[in-house]
Amino acid sequence: MKKSLSAIALTLSLLVVVAGSASAQQHRFAAAPAPKADQSTEGPGAALVTIYSSLGPKNNVYNPNGGWIVAGPQDPYTKQQQDVAIPFTPTSDSIVTKIAVPVQYYGYGKNAGTIELAADASGLPGAVLASRDGTNGPTFGVGCCKLAVWTLSSPIPVVAGTQYWIVATTDKKSIDSAYVWDYNWNGTISPIAVQDNLGGWNVLTFLTSPAAGVFGTLQ
Repeated sequence: MKKSLSAIALTLSLLVVVAGSASAQQHRFAAAPAPKADQSTEGPGAALVTIYSSLGPKNNVYNPNGGWIVAGPQDPYTKQQQDVAIPFTPTSDSIVTKIAVPVQYYGYGKNAGTIELAADASGLPGAVLASRDGTNGPTFGVGCCKLAVWTLSSPIPVVAGTQYWIVATTDKKSIDSAYVWDYNWNGTISPIAVQDNLGGWNVLTFLTSPAAGVFGTLQ
């Protein structure tokens, strides 16, 4: 049975549930302790257009108590690779200059990971349009609301009505990493693509999605 990994907070134990789909998927949910005092929010900055956002208001930007685990193939905790992605569709022709995501270190392997902006391929994540490695994220369980804000070195144009993807993954630099992409602030359920051990993407439509914001300018 193919395994998928997700995190949701209540205890520090690893919870396992089985969710039905076209092919049975096992989802692991990991948990965080009660959050500590809030950290300062690091937003995308002023004078940018919001192209897509599932980020909440100040001091409630995302749910720091749970999220999807992203892991490299040599992560000692999960012992399998998992990539996670969420889709977004611009309402206007735009140029992406910044992407903000809440990602937190899960305490295993290197404190690092990779965020990608990808094109769509028949409803699944496709060609990578831009990629950024990150390190030294806050530890899962410290609370809200610090964001990893990526300023693209080469802005990417996106087309209105066309689907794109934000992908959380690992690479050779983070082959043993495990980190958490935190849930959106209000528990919104929306499509999520999950890929285990590079075995191909599966889209899930019945679970809470992680939070993200895509910002830039209008064309």
